[in-house]
Amino acid sequence: MRKTLLVIVAVLSLFLLISDTVIYLHHKGTLYGEFRESRVQELRLLAIVSKDALLEHDWSAIRKLVTQWGREQNRVVELKISNREGDTVAGFQRAAPGPSSVKLVQEVELGDSRVMRLELVADTSEVTGSLDVMLLQLVAISIFLFLIMAASIWVVLRKLAIVPLKDEVLR
Repeated sequence: MRKTLLVIVAVLSLFLLISDTVIYLHHKGTLYGEFRESRVQELRLLAIVSKDALLEHDWSAIRKLVTQWGREQNRVVELKISNREGDTVAGFQRAAPGPSSVKLVQEVELGDSRVMRLELVADTSEVTGSLDVMLLQLVAISIFLFLIMAASIWVVLRKLAIVPLKDEVLR
């Protein structure tokens, strides 16, 4: 009887572990994908805004835009705009980048030639923090569910199997 109960508990534990892993990996992919897509959209917007200034060689307007935009976006670790020759036209960099980051590159073309290249390094600490909180919640909920299901299984087995068997033996 104890072996049966242990097998049921082991299967239950395995099921909860697998379901937690699937949920965590799905949310991880979704959160990082959304984070990346948001940064790509920001780069596209920045490229549209700065393309005219680059074509007119208005370097001061580009530098001002990059500096102001970088300061306002707390997730930006580094932003660099290069011209077609590869020379850095404008850049912004924070003093202390976070422990995890993602790098994105946006090429801006006019006709058949590249006009500029935007490189963005964004801090993903916020996403990592959200995932850590979610993992803690998953573990807590799984432990709670495990205890409830294990207690329920024990009560059911006891009423349906152990007590009737004990009564039969005592007769």
